[in-house]
Amino acid sequence: MERSLANALSTDRGTGFAIGAAQGRWTAVAGVFGADINEGALNNGVAVTARVTYAPLLDKQESKVFHLGVAASVRAADRSADFSIQPTAESNVYDTPIIGFDAVRGVRSLARFGFEAAFQNGPFLMQGQYILARADRDAAPEEWRKATLQGGYIQAAYMLTGQARSYELAPRYGATYAVFGGVDLAEKDRVSRGGFGAWEIAARYSVLDLDHGRLRGGTEHNATIGLNWYPDTNVRVLANYIHAFGDNVNGTNRRASVDIVQVRLQIAY
Repeated sequence: MERSLANALSTDRGTGFAIGAAQGRWTAVAGVFGADINEGALNNGVAVTARVTYAPLLDKQESKVFHLGVAASVRAADRSADFSIQPTAESNVYDTPIIGFDAVRGVRSLARFGFEAAFQNGPFLMQGQYILARADRDAAPEEWRKATLQGGYIQAAYMLTGQARSYELAPRYGATYAVFGGVDLAEKDRVSRGGFGAWEIAARYSVLDLDHGRLRGGTEHNATIGLNWYPDTNVRVLANYIHAFGDNVNGTNRRASVDIVQVRLQIAY
């Protein structure tokens, strides 16, 4: 239902421009971006970001895909800008962070590197991602000048009713390059046409490590199981159970955990 813990290390949605291309089984895209437009497009420096993907296996007729990708982003930050991470437990409704650290100043650059892989065989889809983030800071103790943070996830989903997701190399409907699309329902499966929709089960494990030297942000592990129903082409109902637990909460040796049950009705129009 929500993005994984590792998303806390990814780049924000910035204002800028990008250029990309798709050829055969390859895609490549690169861009230059400022800060989040809600925070002022000229604040927090400039980032150069790029992503390259390749699909060693690509059989759209049989819905078989093996996808690999790498990404990198380097931001020359304004030293007056704050750098902080306060992740939610994969639920934006429960917005109380278990781990994280408050704003740190004097960060001169932020570098992020990502590695991704996915495998699809008909109704089965497995994917994972690992993100490494490095912050370089001025006027700090030696053990904090270069802080390395990391996170990742692995998840799997299976369509009980046999549908398969499309794999799009080139952007469609405003999406990015090399992504898996939504569930395409046949007319006979739509509830509005007398069908039962599509049913999907899913599970994910994710981890986020924010401890490095004097920076003690903690470590969190999340386990999620989900049941999803797609009754029609523009409607879905999602249900998740999330168990999250963290170590070194608030820079101490304490542990904390939370259990979340969340249901969402989503309509696209």
